[in-house]
Amino acid sequence: MNESKTYPLSVVLTITTGRLLAPPVGDSNGMPHVYDILGWMTGDQPFTHQLPRVVGECKPWLERWFPELTPESEYVETALMGVDKLGMDQAIAGYLVESQRRGCRETYDVARIPRDDHERKNPIDELVEMRGSDHGVIVVEI
Repeated sequence: MNESKTYPLSVVLTITTGRLLAPPVGDSNGMPHVYDILGWMTGDQPFTHQLPRVVGECKPWLERWFPELTPESEYVETALMGVDKLGMDQAIAGYLVESQRRGCRETYDVARIPRDDHERKNPIDELVEMRGSDHGVIVVEI
């Protein structure tokens, strides 16, 4: 891999599992980490409505580079199933410890994906495309 940026296991697993495992940032949840890693990997700045598509572009690369991250979806769901909001931090911490026991590292040096594997789309155009119409008002806060 060429140029890379180091991310903690919780952030990388957030992308590969589809579960928000990244730690909170200030008064926010862990989403700033999601924007950061996806932005790094693509060299782009995805908007919220673009995240599913961009995760779909990046996840296969993370799993290819780091096969140990391929989630055992049944284990992820079992580890976090039925946990109330107050116990979620403990459940996530336990899941991360178990992931390391299963061979995951504490941090990962993540490279950028090839330019051809990321489709750059104007966020407003993509939002209109997702709606199926350009009629009505689309409000985007930046």
